[in-house]
Amino acid sequence: MSPSITIRHIRMISAVADATSLAEAGTRLAISQSSLSRHIAQAERVLGIVLFNRGWAGVSPTEPGSMIIVHADRMMARIATAQHALEAAGARPNELGHRLDWAMFAVLEAVRTCGSASLAARYLQISQPDVSRTLAKIGAAIGRPPFRRSSGRMVATDDVAILADLHLHLLAEMAAMAQTLANLRGGVTGRIVVGMTPFSEQDVIVRIFAEIMEQHGHVRLNAMTGSYAVLADALRKGEIDFILGQLRSPAPIATLTEIHLHDEWFSFIARADHPRALAARSLAQLAAESWVVGPLGTPIRRYFHEVILDEGLMPPLRICEITAFPLTEEMVASSDAIGLLTYSERKRGAMRPGLAILPWRDRREVRKIGLTMRKDQALDPAQTLFIAKLREELCPVGT
Repeated sequence: MSPSITIRHIRMISAVADATSLAEAGTRLAISQSSLSRHIAQAERVLGIVLFNRGWAGVSPTEPGSMIIVHADRMMARIATAQHALEAAGARPNELGHRLDWAMFAVLEAVRTCGSASLAARYLQISQPDVSRTLAKIGAAIGRPPFRRSSGRMVATDDVAILADLHLHLLAEMAAMAQTLANLRGGVTGRIVVGMTPFSEQDVIVRIFAEIMEQHGHVRLNAMTGSYAVLADALRKGEIDFILGQLRSPAPIATLTEIHLHDEWFSFIARADHPRALAARSLAQLAAESWVVGPLGTPIRRYFHEVILDEGLMPPLRICEITAFPLTEEMVASSDAIGLLTYSERKRGAMRPGLAILPWRDRREVRKIGLTMRKDQALDPAQTLFIAKLREELCPVGT
């Protein structure tokens, strides 16, 4: 990789990664946040990748960005080592990461080899004044002249040897960075952060994540659970990429959009050998039973209350609140409790042995399941792949 990405860019990338905030990194670097943001965007264009995700809570590295940051941090560590070596040799270096550039190293090497500014200028195909100005900048960066005159020649000081060694290490790290970029361009990269509401298709997410992790090692994967309100706020801020769960039709926030994947049906379940549930013909006959339902605020709990009130019944006293689908099935299978869950055709086929769906139907029982995302969201390759795999798993044939 040609050194078209500057050493200042490297310094800025490392600082932003460490601070996780453009504002904080700008303060550390004594540069405005807007200017720093422009420099980071320029570095991203040069590298051909997105280094950071920008959100309301700050910035975080993308998966490709996290690997480039490793190289940037190594380069900054090398610069710090060189600065300490110069200080030990009696020089007074001043923020080498801010002052050094690739042209300085080229001039240093040319003057050291040729022994004069004029010959170095001819070798580099630049003017002699340009060489002299660059040498002056190097002197300002390290606190003293890098060369001394002896018998009509410019002789390198020990400081030049330190800087030459630094140059070799930086070039080696740049070559390693180029190889990392080449590897990244050969596969799917990006991040997938999915927020899942209670009782959503969590087993499907686990299966898809396992496939992506096996096939594409440079994708950052993250799954979390939470209430719709909390997840919608995180999605709006860019902290997560998708919400999987019941659609609100339409999304309650104007900046969000929904993708319908499949339907589920509210279903009352019990043990297949339950002494009373299978013989019951109405909810009223089971009102005194123990119940396993979702917590207050979930769509399942709201549906449960609607059905209870429509039947003119009082809410049951014995309620166990569980938010995980398999745990609800386990609780029902291990007790005489009646459960309320939602089942797709796929889930019905994979229902836990020993359980049965009670034969009650209601016109309100359909629940639309899908993804919620930001309207302006630019999908990276990993997110596009994720949606495609999710459609394969959940969408009915022909949709």
